[in-house]
Amino acid sequence: MALIGVILLLILASGVCAALAVSGKTETMAAYNLDTSAQARAAAQAGLTAAIQVVVTSLNSSALTPGAAIDALLAGPDGDAAATADNGSLMTVDGAATGLPAPNVTLQLGTLQGVSYTVQVFDDDNPLRGLTLDGDAIAEIEENNVATTDANERIVVRATGIGRNNTTVTLEAILGTTTLPAILTNGDLDVNGNLTLLGSSGGVHANGDLYIDSGSVDIADNATASGLVDIHATADVGGIEAGGQPTMTVPNVNAMDYFNFADYILDSDGVIKNRVTGLPEADQASFGWTFDGAGTWVISTDPLDGTYYVRGSSVRQTGSFTATMSLIVEGDIDIQGNATLTPDVQLPNFENLFVTNGDLEITGSFATPLLIEGVIMVRGQIDIAGSPTIAGQILVQDVAGAGTLTAVNQINGNPTITYNGLAGSGTFDIGGWREIR
Repeated sequence: MALIGVILLLILASGVCAALAVSGKTETMAAYNLDTSAQARAAAQAGLTAAIQVVVTSLNSSALTPGAAIDALLAGPDGDAAATADNGSLMTVDGAATGLPAPNVTLQLGTLQGVSYTVQVFDDDNPLRGLTLDGDAIAEIEENNVATTDANERIVVRATGIGRNNTTVTLEAILGTTTLPAILTNGDLDVNGNLTLLGSSGGVHANGDLYIDSGSVDIADNATASGLVDIHATADVGGIEAGGQPTMTVPNVNAMDYFNFADYILDSDGVIKNRVTGLPEADQASFGWTFDGAGTWVISTDPLDGTYYVRGSSVRQTGSFTATMSLIVEGDIDIQGNATLTPDVQLPNFENLFVTNGDLEITGSFATPLLIEGVIMVRGQIDIAGSPTIAGQILVQDVAGAGTLTAVNQINGNPTITYNGLAGSGTFDIGGWREIR
């Protein structure tokens, strides 16, 4: 009997050991699968983040219309949508290598052997995304059922991460245009004067802190910031007053991106040149500009209408005159006079009044007509005083040291800015995302 009992105990022990072995193996496999799934998700997130940065930078800096800029990305580096091999490829964008892989080509994630990702962009009605949209759905998203041509200013960025055991995770982000307010700064903004913001998009946002110290401020729409908001108790804000809000993407400001829109070049050698031919204009005096010999072009009388690219120099405007003129400036813009300027609007996608790689300072009673809105793009900082009356939008990248006129963004005096979103109202940003598998 004792022997039978020992045998039974051995059988029971063997069963327990076998169960433990199976359980241990199962848990080990589950842990391994969880680890490889995490690897795949990390790779997908890394690829998606890198791809989004490339796409947003390209779209926001493009001189094309938003739809045309999206179409260029959908067509791929060869620019031919009919040749589909590179459609949606982000390997080369705007003629420059990005470090991203071509579609269906994997790129190793850092030093992790066997962990990689691939990326591609799609129009949001492209059936290759794995979605079949009927006519009602196409109409609802305002698309055209053509996979290589955008109709609604939205583009999909897809990244697939691959783990060591071929586990895959696919993520998508939808990028679209978002409406920007009348004034947007990428840093802090101090409002000490009697600012008036009018129009349907007459709001202000700072990606840093927003301080409104004057009680005589009238803002038709929102007054928000990504940092702190401190608004005088008697200031009149028609919309939301709130800090801690999401940042808004400020387009990269680079004068050279708009060079081809210029009619004339105010060159650093003091010579006015034709932008197309590069040759000096015959009658320099007829343009109304003078060069001070120290790096600044000065306008104090009626200039010849057109768009001027100011190369290697700054601009100072004095006096009172009326003109149709846009300025694309590699240096600072200093507006001291009482000129009335209508932007030299050109299509496609040039509605700019000023573009400056430096700072913008306005101290006079400068004005723009309300009928035509213009965009003011500043790489450095703004300092607005006096009593300017402006129709349009002001976008400030807030790059430290870009200019020499001011080190902080501040608005003083009695400026009035009216903005109804008719020009330059949006920028591309993330509108949503999803995990496919």
